Amino acid sequence: MQQRYDALEDRTFADVLPSTPVATHAWNAENASRNRQINVTPSLSTVVEPYMNANEIRLGGTFQIASQAPLPVEFFRFFALVRDREIASIVQLCEVEAGKCDAYLPAAAAVLSENGRNLTVETTEKTVKNDLTVTKLLVDGAPVTHYALASFPDLKTPENDFSFLQILRETANQRILVHCSAGVGRTGVFIVCRAKMSQKGAETDQIILDLRRQRSVFMVQTLEQYGYCCRFRGECEEEVEGLDAGGIDGI
Repeated sequence: MQQRYDALEDRTFADVLPSTPVATHAWNAENASRNRQINVTPSLSTVVEPYMNANEIRLGGTFQIASQAPLPVEFFRFFALVRDREIASIVQLCEVEAGKCDAYLPAAAAVLSENGRNLTVETTEKTVKNDLTVTKLLVDGAPVTHYALASFPDLKTPENDFSFLQILRETANQRILVHCSAGVGRTGVFIVCRAKMSQKGAETDQIILDLRRQRSVFMVQTLEQYGYCCRFRGECEEEVEGLDAGGIDGI
């Protein structure tokens, strides 16, 4: 597995990095404060505009926006993006933590504003079950479901496969926005697994390379995360047993 991961990294830095321009305007005076981490600059070809540290990703028939956790300065843009791209679900793969992820869901209803424009975000229902919180929202009147998974540590893999797979199942055919803190490691794992569900038999390394071209070379950050992606078969009914057993299919 280490050799496979090393080979993937070599291909990334030999092929993907030189041929994938990044959005250098991410660091101009207007946008610099909208970036959570200094080492994650989004790919230029798919970057979200008006600028956010987020990219539109198309893989295996799926559409998703991969984003960093929104900073307070961009809460309006975040929810405007959800509204304008007709996002059905938001997937949050990290806990609210200082410097990592700000609390952006309103307790009841809120009006957000930017440059004279307003939008409303209203929480209508909230359900907590173990490590998964599901919140029903109205974003300018449009229904949006928010999933918050609390058992997916930074640089690691999901501690509860059941909850992770529940989110994958329930959002399988939707337009979604997915984020962790920086929007690369955990976010990358989720998107790779989603693409493998949609496109049976798809080759894991190629999915990751395509994803890195569309967002960042840091998508799927660690050997552990890579191994999880390789073990994932894309068949939810049988997935938990295989992942818990640590078996690596097709390797």
